[in-house]
Amino acid sequence: SRVNVPDARALPRSKAAIKLDGKLDDSKFWDVRGYQLRELETGRAPEHPTSFLVAWGSDGALYLGITCRDVSSNLNITATQNGDTNIWSGDFVEILIETPVHSYYRVAVNPAGAITDADMKDGLNLNWSSGATAAASIGEKAWTLEVRLPAAGENAQEIAPLKGISGAGPNPTFPWSINVCRQRVRKNEIERSAWSPTGTSS
Repeated sequence: SRVNVPDARALPRSKAAIKLDGKLDDSKFWDVRGYQLRELETGRAPEHPTSFLVAWGSDGALYLGITCRDVSSNLNITATQNGDTNIWSGDFVEILIETPVHSYYRVAVNPAGAITDADMKDGLNLNWSSGATAAASIGEKAWTLEVRLPAAGENAQEIAPLKGISGAGPNPTFPWSINVCRQRVRKNEIERSAWSPTGTSS
C-alpha cells in the first residue's frame, strides 16, 4: 500500500450536468468532496489557499474544478493563447498525471483559461496535446477553473502518441496518480503549493 499519499475518488457524473464555464456552479455535477493544497516544500497551509474538486464524466473524461483564492485585480497572467510556454512564469495551476500505461503528463492552465501541456516521458515534449479543454472565471476574491481531461484509451500511445492521455478510466484496481499544483508569482515572491507536497521547490 502507498504511504503518506493522499487519495481522491472521482465519482461518476453525467456530462449533461455541467456547463464548462469555470464558475463551479453546477451543483449536481460538483456535489463531491473537496481537497486542499499545501505549501510545496513544508506542507503547511499556504498564504493563498487552493482547493479542487474531481469527478469522472459520462463522456470518459476526468473533470477538475479548482478554486484559487486571490485578489482578482492582482493576477499575473503571462499567457493568453494555448501552447504558450510563458504560462510557467506567471500564475497557473498544473495537473500532473500518470496512468497505469504512461508516466507522465503535465497540463498547465492559468487565470485566462490558456492551456499548455507536455508529455514528460522522455523529457519536455511540447508536441503532445492532451485534448484538454478548460474555462476560467475571475471573481473578486478567487479565480476558478473547470478542466476536462479526456482519457484516450490504453492503446492511445501506440496509435497516436502525440494526442491524448493514454489510459482507460481510473478505478480502485488501476488508479491514476495525479498531483494538482499552483504557482503564484508577485514581483520577487513565488508561492507554490500542491495537493501532495514534494518537499522541494519544484
